[in-house]
Amino acid sequence: MVASSCKAELGGAPTWQPGNANFTKTFCKRTNTRNMSFSVNETVFTTGAVAREYIARSGTVFAVAWNGLQMAPLDVLLGPYFPSFRLALGTAQTGADAAAMRVAQSGLIIEVDNHGGTFAGRVYLPQALPADVRDDSIR
Repeated sequence: MVASSCKAELGGAPTWQPGNANFTKTFCKRTNTRNMSFSVNETVFTTGAVAREYIARSGTVFAVAWNGLQMAPLDVLLGPYFPSFRLALGTAQTGADAAAMRVAQSGLIIEVDNHGGTFAGRVYLPQALPADVRDDSIR
């Protein structure tokens, strides 16, 4: 496990950068084991939000999950997928629970919950999931 300031972007390669004030990150933990086909960068922001970036052995981020009392900087974390995320938020049909949303687009799955002011969600690229990774392991 390595502690440092980090940034990764959905569909792209992860990059680490020293404390960028624009993102107000406090630290990043990178978890990687030999038996896993991916690693996880976990970033805790000064707002208390936590984001986890799932990175395949190829170096590509295939999923992002977050939770906290404030939203993580999704515009940074989702990179080129952020416009699709925003559009999905604006047009999604929600079920009986208006605080939850799931949108399945071609090549992009978006799930968001907002219960009692606590935000949680995940966005992933199903076609980029490593063969041994199930989507329910992205949390």
